[in-house]
Amino acid sequence: SHPSTAAEADDRASTAAQRVFGTEAEGELAELSRSSEAPAAADDEPAVFGSYVHEILATVDLSGANLASVAHTLARQYGVTDESAARVIQMVERVLRLPLMDEARAATQIFREVPLAGNAAAGRAQGKADLVFERGGEWRVVDFKTDRLDGAEALREYGAQVAGYSSSLADVVGAQVKPVLCLVRRGEVVEAA
Repeated sequence: SHPSTAAEADDRASTAAQRVFGTEAEGELAELSRSSEAPAAADDEPAVFGSYVHEILATVDLSGANLASVAHTLARQYGVTDESAARVIQMVERVLRLPLMDEARAATQIFREVPLAGNAAAGRAQGKADLVFERGGEWRVVDFKTDRLDGAEALREYGAQVAGYSSSLADVVGAQVKPVLCLVRRGEVVEAA
């Protein structure tokens, strides 16, 4: 890496803004997307796929009314193909139809991407709760998982993670918080202990 000039930095920022906000001329997107700084396609990179899906779930109206527009807008930013975006839209639609999401839509309080920190058995822990909501005095913390989970061990590990979020939130809200894993690829909900 070499030091860059202010003009080069401005050009990179302008190019990134064009990619995100769509101000490039027609046909220019393909050239910009091939830049060495462009993100990998979601199908090729699990981390990119997870970030893309999480950002959709953090942004989309829980009714799903704006799902297609949110997914396609973010697809450009993440370098996701139309075909991959269509598959992700189907996954997210399945998640939004879950009874858990009916509860979230009826919530009196709802928060997304909540930063958390607290003490855990292994020491100080921090993370971000994907969805937290309260309905009728009952709180839930939901952790969306986009991984292809292989076996019970992964579920136990993620269950412990969301249980830690639950414990940290309980201290803040002064009430019990039920931890839940939402397995996005499967369209399933798992109550964590």
